[in-house]
Amino acid sequence: MSGDETIERRRESNGMPRLRIVAPAAPAPPVRMRPGGAPKPRVLAALRRRVEAIERPRLAGTGATALSLGVAAIDRALPDNGLRPAGLHEFLGTGGALALVAALAGRRLAQGAAGPVLWCLERGLPYPPGLAAFGLGPERLILARAREGRDVLWAMEEALGSGRAALVVGETRRLDWTASRRLQLAAETSATPALLLNDGADAGAAAAGALTRWRVASAPSGPAAHGPGIGAPRLALELLRARGATPGAWLIEWDHATHTFSLVTLLVDRESEPAATPNRRARA
Repeated sequence: MSGDETIERRRESNGMPRLRIVAPAAPAPPVRMRPGGAPKPRVLAALRRRVEAIERPRLAGTGATALSLGVAAIDRALPDNGLRPAGLHEFLGTGGALALVAALAGRRLAQGAAGPVLWCLERGLPYPPGLAAFGLGPERLILARAREGRDVLWAMEEALGSGRAALVVGETRRLDWTASRRLQLAAETSATPALLLNDGADAGAAAAGALTRWRVASAPSGPAAHGPGIGAPRLALELLRARGATPGAWLIEWDHATHTFSLVTLLVDRESEPAATPNRRARA
């Protein structure tokens, strides 16, 4: 009997089993690729547009608008001209990432979003005057401190499912694919943005279900506007992954008077980088 054959067990009318050899189905023919290498650029572009149209949540009628970072060069790099409101976005880093998330929460409230901002964390507490400096005052902020990471994720999902929060923030190191996917689906359903802070201590705890993933770090301040002193705070912002977007990196500066970021310089332009070739060798 061939190793590719299978045995099917059947029963006769008297209840005794009978064995019958069944030949396997013919294998599907292999997919033949067009000789000559990669598909044409216009074909790839069309496929990307179709995939993006499938993945894009249907926000018609929800009144949800993109969460702008306030920097035109960064917003233009994203498919929705900003962070998609019905989605999960992950930020890697510590102090710089916290500052950016606080600023985004303040901008969300400035857009006129109803409801409070729920900030869930498992250790410590954010500095309230620091949050207020980014436009996130105590009158629109709810802090929820959990015992462990899974409770943070549970609180985030419940808040997103309620549809009553303007924005949901979570600080946790413990995240898996299932948890991130559940948060993404809850954010899609309620059209509420969810921002996840990950200090990057656990490299494997990435939010695989997040629409975007960023790395944020504090950068040296620029010169003071008037005389000696410390200039405005700056952040080094890097887009690591986004659906339908090209990664890039920017240096941005915060203006406390206007509660907005401005672009200092473009750090990395991935679109203008030459494509790597298979024959290129690293030099020592």
